[in-house]
Amino acid sequence: MHEYSKSTAFSILIGAIIVIGLFSMMIFGPFILSYGPLEIGGNALAPPSLNHLMGTDSVGRDVLSRIMWGGRYSFLIAMIAVGMSSLIGTFSGIASGYVGGKIDRLLTLLVDCLYAFPIYIMAVTVAAILGPTVVNLAFSVGIAYIPRYFKVMRSIALSVKEKMFIEAEKCLGAGSFYIIYHHILPYIISSTIVLISMGVAQSILMVSGLGFLGIGIQAPTPEWGTDLSSGRNYFFNGAWWVVFFPGLMIFLAVLGFNLLGEGLNAIFQERGVETYGT
Repeated sequence: MHEYSKSTAFSILIGAIIVIGLFSMMIFGPFILSYGPLEIGGNALAPPSLNHLMGTDSVGRDVLSRIMWGGRYSFLIAMIAVGMSSLIGTFSGIASGYVGGKIDRLLTLLVDCLYAFPIYIMAVTVAAILGPTVVNLAFSVGIAYIPRYFKVMRSIALSVKEKMFIEAEKCLGAGSFYIIYHHILPYIISSTIVLISMGVAQSILMVSGLGFLGIGIQAPTPEWGTDLSSGRNYFFNGAWWVVFFPGLMIFLAVLGFNLLGEGLNAIFQERGVETYGT
């Protein structure tokens, strides 16, 4: 148990360092850079140097500047998507599991219809139909993850409402809102925190994937997946930096949030808190 606790703390520490470092870079980095993300500040495909720490892209724009600004789009879309999917999935899951009956059957049927499609295919289809704006991309990614939250929250609501003390409180006159607020939500919080942390990682990966396929944020607007796609044509000509650094940022973001999610999940389990579906 001691070794397990140590590895859990290490996982959370590394994850927090990565996430805080990325957020700090995106928030404060653009204010100290000499070049803007759309500004041609050097020769095309110039390798990393003191003037351009991560080199320049195919038209001479600073790669470091584009990574810092591009991260804002990746994280913004991921956060909106996770917020939307977690809210819709959580409240519909609670309603379905606690109320039951026709509402449960209807909501479960709708979610199963969504769940039948692979999440990447669904996100690609919706994004292609709606168009590459920030709101549309967030909606495309968010709708793909609603079933995950729904199923977890529904299982929690079903499990908790069958406990004996819930029946006792109903007999004493406790209403549905009181029971949901005081007894179901505390069970949900731990699972929600873990799901959100891992959901951000998956959403960033999906946003970058949409950009790489050409249906995400459109060039010349900076975004990690879009820049990765633009740079792949020059990778085999020796310009490794235009692919390596955007790919590294995607890797670090996914790693950081996954480490946080796994560490938090382990802490909840060590303390005897149930996390469903994680």
